[in-house]
Amino acid sequence: MRTLALPLSAALVATACRGDLTVWTPPPPPDADANSAIFLYQPAGRPAFAFVVPVVEGRPVRAAIEVPDELPAPEDGTVSAFYYEDTIAQLRLPEGLLPNTSDPRPCALAQPRSAFQQNLGEASWAPRALLLSPNEQQVVLGQAACQAVDLCLQLSGELVELPAPDSVSSMFPIADDRVLVTNLALNSFVVGPDSVTTTSVSTGWAPSTGLRLPSGELWIGGAHGRVARGSWPGPWQQLPIPDRADFLVSAFSVSPDGSAMFALSVRAKDETTPTAEYEVALDRHDATGWRQLHRSRTGAARSHAAAIVWLDTQRAVFTYRDVSYLVWDGRAVRKVSPDQNELVKVAITALAMPEGQVDPWMGADDGRVYRLDVDEERIQPLDVAVQALSAVERLVAFRNGVLVGAQNGWVFQAYPGAMPCQGLSLARSDAELIVQLPGTLVISGGNPDWSRPNSVAWVTLP
Repeated sequence: MRTLALPLSAALVATACRGDLTVWTPPPPPDADANSAIFLYQPAGRPAFAFVVPVVEGRPVRAAIEVPDELPAPEDGTVSAFYYEDTIAQLRLPEGLLPNTSDPRPCALAQPRSAFQQNLGEASWAPRALLLSPNEQQVVLGQAACQAVDLCLQLSGELVELPAPDSVSSMFPIADDRVLVTNLALNSFVVGPDSVTTTSVSTGWAPSTGLRLPSGELWIGGAHGRVARGSWPGPWQQLPIPDRADFLVSAFSVSPDGSAMFALSVRAKDETTPTAEYEVALDRHDATGWRQLHRSRTGAARSHAAAIVWLDTQRAVFTYRDVSYLVWDGRAVRKVSPDQNELVKVAITALAMPEGQVDPWMGADDGRVYRLDVDEERIQPLDVAVQALSAVERLVAFRNGVLVGAQNGWVFQAYPGAMPCQGLSLARSDAELIVQLPGTLVISGGNPDWSRPNSVAWVTLP
């Protein structure tokens, strides 16, 4: 037998009981939120093997295990380190050598929090893709298909009543523990986990959407193409978008390199302009000001359903509750109507990019969740056991899946390869708006019962 040991702070070492083989590798970079790790050895031209260790304070602990003589000594090749948030017990794995078996392991193993790789004998680790290759899946997940794992969380919320019954039209964070809420009557409130304060926004107009950057800077948008940048409660720099007098600014997203802000705006029919066309516009702001990237008519559009996700450092997808969507490739915008059932087409009502996925997930007006294959320009139903009674109102990337917001405060959890999660009634309003704060979800939207005040639900995450 050969002993393979993982020291806490010195090196990863493999020694042979019947020889003098010693292979040194430094420990991988820490992951503060990890509780377990899988190390996958892939010796050049020989079978791969893996072992499992606990993680304490972000670093793998020392774990000496016996490697059978029939396994290849890790003299060369590569080693990958996969970090997981769950403990070894929660992953349903044995500590030490991961047995070579045809029995499937939990699908959650395919979705590590973070991953690193190095060539054996080199001094440094490099980040690697989270998705396991087919060969790696055979070693880590087993030869057979992985088995569903129970990732469902039991969540409950505390309600904070608003001083009016009006439906909430926008909600976004202004601090780590406060959100700004605006209703259809254009009243605004600062809401905390146990407090509500009526306020007025010093821009002079009610916001329809907002984005808080990691620096604390806020971007807020409103009717007639209004945009302001600043910090709560002000001062604000007014940055209106040219030629957007009839548009409602509906979503913001900053480019991955932080050099530009993208704004998605919607022009929709309403009672005052019943003959107006639905339109969507995309604008980009950088040091030179605003520049229009796209403007077109569309079959339908809803401001509260506007969403933006980045596929990588250059490409982004923009949706607005229609059968079409926009794709930005770093140079130009394409409008796409994806391939789907010709008889029953679904509208894209929500969008999110789960961690570790290469394609975004979308909610639809049939209450289901789909994968949006951007390269193939098609949508594919996902087997995530979510079927809302009405349209999906909101998707939020959560853990390695999504939270699905629906009417009457219902929220579903959907994880790839997981067991079905029971829907949870977390809010008294429709779950159209979901904001994720540190350790908290904040939920609000339309008021199904105007005989009582509307409310905001604060859900503490475990």
